[in-house]
Amino acid sequence: MIDGAEERHLFFLATIESWDPAKRTGPEFAEPARGEYLVQEVPLSAAGIASIDLKPEQVAELLAEHGSGVFELADLRPEWLPSAR
Repeated sequence: MIDGAEERHLFFLATIESWDPAKRTGPEFAEPARGEYLVQEVPLSAAGIASIDLKPEQVAELLAEHGSGVFELADLRPEWLPSAR
């Protein structure tokens, strides 16, 4: 979670087992003026993360440092966010 002056951003770590781009929903997909949202596979390694312009930098740094080991990190969710575990 990254808190800004006017907004809060939540980031979720997940493993995607299957993907159907036709089933995506949300305002970003409903407004063509917002551009395209394309799936891009990137290796979960320092080199893979460095090869793209991942934002915010805090997330890019965490993933570059830990790579696929990020799944072994402690649960970093804030206490107010319900746990799925």
